Amino acid sequence: MANQDLSFLHQECTLTLREGLNELYDKQPEVGASAKKVGALFVDHDATHVIFGCDTTFKGEAMLDAWTLGGTNIGWKGAMAYSRMPEVKEIIQQLVKEEGGRLRLYAKYFVTVFPKVMRVRFGPVRRLNKRWPYHGITEDMWNSPVNELRDEYGIKVAR
Repeated sequence: MANQDLSFLHQECTLTLREGLNELYDKQPEVGASAKKVGALFVDHDATHVIFGCDTTFKGEAMLDAWTLGGTNIGWKGAMAYSRMPEVKEIIQQLVKEEGGRLRLYAKYFVTVFPKVMRVRFGPVRRLNKRWPYHGITEDMWNSPVNELRDEYGIKVAR
């Protein structure tokens, strides 16, 4: 199914965080398979897709980077450790291949995606009430509706 079919892409999503994650895994089984293989680090990453309302396209992943670095408690050290994981490197290599090489990927990023990323980073990310916990999502959070968590944290889905 297409990314646009995901309920959590909408600001007022009433699914719980857990239901949103399950929806992502049901509609994009390859994402769920990666999370099952790698474990908590990928689940934590996938939960940020749900809470920040970002799809799994190239643009969605880039926008999620802006949310993650500015709007979570992962920090640069944690983000760099994540990016060095062999599974993440494999995904990046696949993306480079699909886009026709690094040069084309970088050109696409700077021409079409970078302006949107900057709007997220210096718009909604700066207006957060508090940072999202990248690791250690509580059971209460997993069972809370996404829209209520977004209200609590001040998250506004950006397009």
